[in-house]
Amino acid sequence: MTRLLARFGAQSADANQPWILRSNYVDALTGRRKSRDHLSSADLRLRARDDAGPLSPPIYAAGIERLGGVALEMFAVALGGFLRFSNLGGCEMSADEGASWAAASASSVRQVLQFQPRLNPGKFAVHELALHGWLRLFGDGLVAMRALSALAGTLGIVAAFFLARELFGLSRGVTRRTNEQFFDKGTGTSSYLLPAFAAVLFAVNLVFIKYAQEARMYSVALLCGLLQIGFFLRSVRHPTPAILLFMAIFTALAIASTFTMFLILAPEVIWLAYLAWPWDKAIYRRVAAVGLALIGGLVLLIPPAIIYLRVREQAPALLAYAWASPAPIWAPISMFNKASGS
Repeated sequence: MTRLLARFGAQSADANQPWILRSNYVDALTGRRKSRDHLSSADLRLRARDDAGPLSPPIYAAGIERLGGVALEMFAVALGGFLRFSNLGGCEMSADEGASWAAASASSVRQVLQFQPRLNPGKFAVHELALHGWLRLFGDGLVAMRALSALAGTLGIVAAFFLARELFGLSRGVTRRTNEQFFDKGTGTSSYLLPAFAAVLFAVNLVFIKYAQEARMYSVALLCGLLQIGFFLRSVRHPTPAILLFMAIFTALAIASTFTMFLILAPEVIWLAYLAWPWDKAIYRRVAAVGLALIGGLVLLIPPAIIYLRVREQAPALLAYAWASPAPIWAPISMFNKASGS
């Protein structure tokens, strides 16, 4: 062992040699010489840390940046939570909130499932079931009802940080020559500042604050949608069973909260096809795993869909809601205007 350590020290002591020469050393377990090409990722990180020294300027700066990002994220959560929970009882209950309350205030879960499709068509009873349990704990006051949406909106700030971190971490791999090495590079961007700034923008958005103060399903659907997209991006790089399971669950929850969440599947499927275009076997296996998880999320919707359709058979036809005026052609453009908070 002494000779082994001396041999290793002799090779690493000469700082004038190139790194590729100094990286040749004897494996302490196997006794074999390992070159740079045969080093594992753990060996590479160890060598980089040893060469950088105990506290190099880049590492110190990265630590300061990470602390700043965490502090900014905490500020965004505190500010967003304050804005969402402030003056929850300032406005009277709307007709839409009354429909949610009527379904959620049923005496049992079974009755909630029976009333919801008749009172709130176009979605499953995710919000009503959550509100049903919430009312059991905190009462059926207007402030208590809206507090559930405010809590979901505050948690959405954390979900926005998670989503932005995953999204910014994909910048190196969105090319048609994506290979397996890309998928194994980290779990996202090392920067916390950009995701934290995204969380701040989400926290102060007037539209998100407005919907977080209504006893409706919008904040719950938004939270589930953000988490679904975040786990989708994570699963492309690291399709572990846990990540794929979370993605399938939040796919089902997002769509069940409001059927308009079906729209998030279209760009995800297109992006998976874009990544799988070279038809590399390693990439194809990962893309196939993510695609199967998305299908699994849709399969989870079958039981609530059966309940929904059976109850809807006894409900008024959707033509009863024909009094509502259709959206104008420029509605998608105005949606982006509202999303900016103006």
